[in-house]
Amino acid sequence: MRAVFEAAADAQLTQVGGAERPGAIQHAQEIVEASRQAEIQSNFGSECIPPTPPIQPSALQNGEIILYPVLLEDRVELLWAVGGVDVAFHRLPANTSINRSEVAALVERLRASAIHGDELWRDPSRRLYDVLIAPIEARLSPDTTLVIMPDGPLRALPFAALTDSHGKFL
Repeated sequence: MRAVFEAAADAQLTQVGGAERPGAIQHAQEIVEASRQAEIQSNFGSECIPPTPPIQPSALQNGEIILYPVLLEDRVELLWAVGGVDVAFHRLPANTSINRSEVAALVERLRASAIHGDELWRDPSRRLYDVLIAPIEARLSPDTTLVIMPDGPLRALPFAALTDSHGKFL
């Protein structure tokens, strides 16, 4: 089912193009949420997990930012909203310099390095920060609560281990 949901989200985001079309971006976010819900129900059984409605930006509190990294076959998309300010999700320009499989490989390198206790985690940590966090970094402050809705391989990523260009942890 992942391929079906991914194709639907991809088609919705492609339709949006570079324009800021809140309704279409919201629809893409709802597709991503439906995909997550289907995956959880598949893993735990539909009787165990009742369906939940997609998160609405209006439900966020002041100082909260929600980030949806969407990993696609040919790019990474970032959907985001700020609590107390936004009534709709926004979309950053697509990052076509990296794709789903490359992100998965970086996550695995970071995790394997952390398990073995070597320093090889630093490069993947920095690259993942550049892809996932740097595009919204200007919106973050010490008082911000960043909520990340990870997709696929990002569920295994310890986001706190991501480092910026100065070596500062997220």
